[in-house]
Amino acid sequence: MSGDGFIFDSGRILFRQNGQEFSPNSIEGVVSVTAGSRGHGCRLGLINGNSISVQWGSSNYCSNRYASLDSDRSFSSDAEVAIFSPSDEWHNFGSDTVDGWKSVAGVMNYIATYSKTRISRQAG
Repeated sequence: MSGDGFIFDSGRILFRQNGQEFSPNSIEGVVSVTAGSRGHGCRLGLINGNSISVQWGSSNYCSNRYASLDSDRSFSSDAEVAIFSPSDEWHNFGSDTVDGWKSVAGVMNYIATYSKTRISRQAG
């Protein structure tokens, strides 16, 4: 595992950017982190009640998209993102309810924006 990306390590979720690993709990605007049950993602609860799903395994829009189910999915350089309102409505990115191949910086931008913005099902 080298380079920037998303890491699932022994139940811990880590992001790596510019050589530094950090927990998403340390990101401004994030109040909770729930690891996915399949070891390749998490859901981040935001301060305003929105949440962001960050997934990086087979079938997700990421560099691991075509990974077999028995392969090592603990690291990916990019991830698929979905954003939810406090009432669990999916945000619409314009042509889909998920946005794929997002770098750590891209996910951080979504966190910064959607921890302060009300989401809607309309194109955003």
